[in-house]
Amino acid sequence: MTTVSPFRPRARIVNTLGAELISSDRVALVELVKNAYDADATICVIAYDRTVDGRGRLLVLDDGHGMTGEELTNGWLELAGTKKVRNRVSESKQRRLLGEKGVGRLAASRLGPDLLVTSKRVESPECQLLIDWEQFNDPDKFLDEIDVAVTVGESSDISSTGAASQVLRLADVTAVLEHGTLLDIGGTSLWAREDVAEIRRALQRLIAPVADGTRGEFKIYLSMPTEFEDLSGEVGPPEFSNDPLYRASAEIDKDGLATVTLDGDHPRMKRRILREKIWERQDRAPACGPFALEVRVWDRDKEGVTLAAPTLGVRDFRRQLDVMAGVSVYRDGFRVFPYGERGDDWLGLDSRRVNQPSLRLSNNQLVGFVYLSDEKNPKLHDQSNREGLIENDAFLDLRTMVVTILSELEAARRSIRRHEPTAKPTGGLFSELDLKDLADDLRSSGAGPQVLEAVEEKAERVSNAVEVVKSTLSQFQLHATLGQLVDRVVHEGRNAIGPLRNKLDMLKRAISADDVELMTKRRDQLSDTVERQTSLLAALFDGLDPLSGRRRGRPANVNAMHALTEAARASDIQLCPSANIVIVGDDSLVRWAESDAMLAVVNLINNSLYWLNRDGPADKIVRVSFNRLSDRQVRIRVSDNGPGVGPGYESHIFDPYFSRKPNGVGLGLAIVGSIAEAYGGSLTLSPDSELGGATFDLILGRHV
Repeated sequence: MTTVSPFRPRARIVNTLGAELISSDRVALVELVKNAYDADATICVIAYDRTVDGRGRLLVLDDGHGMTGEELTNGWLELAGTKKVRNRVSESKQRRLLGEKGVGRLAASRLGPDLLVTSKRVESPECQLLIDWEQFNDPDKFLDEIDVAVTVGESSDISSTGAASQVLRLADVTAVLEHGTLLDIGGTSLWAREDVAEIRRALQRLIAPVADGTRGEFKIYLSMPTEFEDLSGEVGPPEFSNDPLYRASAEIDKDGLATVTLDGDHPRMKRRILREKIWERQDRAPACGPFALEVRVWDRDKEGVTLAAPTLGVRDFRRQLDVMAGVSVYRDGFRVFPYGERGDDWLGLDSRRVNQPSLRLSNNQLVGFVYLSDEKNPKLHDQSNREGLIENDAFLDLRTMVVTILSELEAARRSIRRHEPTAKPTGGLFSELDLKDLADDLRSSGAGPQVLEAVEEKAERVSNAVEVVKSTLSQFQLHATLGQLVDRVVHEGRNAIGPLRNKLDMLKRAISADDVELMTKRRDQLSDTVERQTSLLAALFDGLDPLSGRRRGRPANVNAMHALTEAARASDIQLCPSANIVIVGDDSLVRWAESDAMLAVVNLINNSLYWLNRDGPADKIVRVSFNRLSDRQVRIRVSDNGPGVGPGYESHIFDPYFSRKPNGVGLGLAIVGSIAEAYGGSLTLSPDSELGGATFDLILGRHV
């Protein structure tokens, strides 16, 4: 026998969807403010106080459309309703609706056990609904056994003399209410100062700022007890937040092509506009869809504070910035929590900064806004607990591209803050550790022999220590480069094994069929495949062998063109699979440690491949040329037709830890410069761009 039975939820499902699902009073309050926004309100007032019985009381008032008695009964009391699903814009202001699940109102149960809803539409009688949330805790009752009292036309709280006007006076807000909704929540927890401060912080950034820095047509006001009076008033950002020292504004399309504007109030920050591809993958477009981004950055040191807010002290400035700091996410103008909250490092900025404090930014010195829309970013889904987005491919792609944009601003800021002269020495990492000039200066100034002897002895010890560090660092970089090549070895190995397995399976089937002619054919095919694939693997390992470090030490005679060809084979072509690497030049012998030259050229080629993949033309080319300049000097030139070095960065790219790559270490060019220095040469960015992109000249002089 087959029967049909409907679901019949217990009453406690309401608490499961409300009080138990929402993690904090802050999140619950945000849900109620969202409802006010969806109702086309222009103001939302939140008043909190303590009652005589020692409990808290919370009033949430808005001037939205309000509800009729029928809407209150058939809409507000209908959980998971479809009104907002079917119509995704608000009634009159055509705002994109923030709620769609139909359970946001249950957030009130997280704030307190008693709720009185008062609402009024224009030209409709006022209506009220009274709920005791504790009755939903009865384990023996079903949801349809809970009765909720609804009255119509028996109150006048939404009026110039009613309870709503008192709430406005408490918040010092001037307005005439003829419609709206008032939530009176009793029995709330007793908020401490930090609780109120946390709520204010959340509300400060709840609505995305408009272009002129104002809060737009939706304003939030707080009214707090006397001891928290300084936290009352209109909720908004500090004045200085609209005038950052450094700023990046970006529009990113569905394919990851970005238009980025870099500017700011720092006197040396020049406005520049970049248009570049920030999505690196070639196999698919970013899953997140198009979005916009703005990041505002300040320096927290004394000089930075003086530039940004001369009327504020360092402590006050930092305190106010701490309240706003972080990168927030907004969907259709309303914030998605918890991104940008204190302690939330969803972009991993603080961990990026650990090893590169002079280049990378931390959360406490920036305020960021990521702008999404429900329509254009449909794959960015909310978690069911309203605490962030589901971490799917769309979310991960969004995070990657936000960090990429941020790296451009980091590079621009670094170029301003570095204190070295504009003319960049290209001697490498250790050029500033040479103390010989100091000894010469002392000698010319007439210093005594004892002082000179002490300084020269110290200079010699420093020089010896530097040589040890150079050798050690070179080995570390060698290992790092090998680490980057592991993925390629695995990839190429699998490519070789696949055809071998295929031919072996075909031979097994021929043997099973006892077909001598077919067995012979399959055997020959397998033999050819084994020979071909082993040759490919041998070539791969031969190309990597010079990087193993086993040949490092005394320089040896090496065929230059062969060495450059092996460097090209050892480069990470997966950085830009469609690129064509061309080797040209003199076929002559050179004398060098092959691993040094390989390491330098591989770094330069990989650098070109990365930028070609980021923003190169359809026909991507890397050209490596070699020619002998004299008996004791050779030049290796690496050119590409990529985007080139951005304007303003020419004198900074050789700085240790300077990088425009999102997760770049910033040591590649500096270490190549150190290799050049070890050979009495140099590494320079050539002003003559052979292919229209970047051109680097590596000059080697010693041993060659």
